[in-house]
Amino acid sequence: MLRVINRRAGMRTHELLKRPRRGCWIDLEAPTRAELESIAKLLEIAPEELASLLDEREPPKLEKSKQQVVVTVLVPYTKRKGMGISTLTILIKDGYLITLHKRKLAPIDDFLEGRVKQFQTDKRLRLLIQLLARIVANFVTHLKLVEKSMERAEGELFTSMRPQSILDIWEVRRTIIQLNDAVMANDRVLTMILRGRGPRLYKEDRDVIGDLVLESRHLTRVLSLYTELLTNTMDAYVSLISNNLNIVMKRLTSLAMIAAVPTILSSLYGMNVRLPFAENPNAFSIILLLSVILSLLLLVIFKRLDWI
Repeated sequence: MLRVINRRAGMRTHELLKRPRRGCWIDLEAPTRAELESIAKLLEIAPEELASLLDEREPPKLEKSKQQVVVTVLVPYTKRKGMGISTLTILIKDGYLITLHKRKLAPIDDFLEGRVKQFQTDKRLRLLIQLLARIVANFVTHLKLVEKSMERAEGELFTSMRPQSILDIWEVRRTIIQLNDAVMANDRVLTMILRGRGPRLYKEDRDVIGDLVLESRHLTRVLSLYTELLTNTMDAYVSLISNNLNIVMKRLTSLAMIAAVPTILSSLYGMNVRLPFAENPNAFSIILLLSVILSLLLLVIFKRLDWI
């Protein structure tokens, strides 16, 4: 999908143009071959070069030349089951700002749906910084969602102890690791911009980028803490399961020993040899009573040992 967005000073909202013109923002979301070729022709670059910027395996980077600036960052998105990470490439060239991405991304929608009140497409550097700010804010939003998922998964883990609860914990942990890696990768790009390796920054812009770097590093610390908490949760769960297994094994062992007493006595008196009370007409009652007494004695002993 190709969208040509235009907003200048004095405009209350943005407008979508039919054709690109200098000073506009061109958004390419999962573009067709024809759309890529039209924008490539406009920018006087090869369509293959433009298509390569859509590669989701491309790591975050910052490239600057005399003709253009390319900024590639990672952006989280919500999918049917869990969360994923996609790439967003921002290209500044010949008076245009072009965004390329294969998926619907919340930071782009924030601009198009009016959640970013003040932006101008002809101020490309400021628009780039606003896009980066929305990306960092999007990570914060997803962090809150992960926090809720983590609390819910931990609660179910210790209450239901179903196998699915363990899978939910591992899914949350995998999401946290993905977010942490993405934030750290984006932080390197932001740091390079702050150090002047990208577009030239004014003092106000440098302050904003500096705040974004601090926010990214705070997110990294929080995500690392969440990873550690989940690891400790799994360790506690394993210890709890092991403790419960020990309790069950002690109880089974105790019951087996109690049940063994009448079994041993009955086995002895089943032998074809002379035994005490063999001639006594009340031998069965005596043996039965002895079995009950010995079993009760073992029961009392195991109760005091807290094995039962």
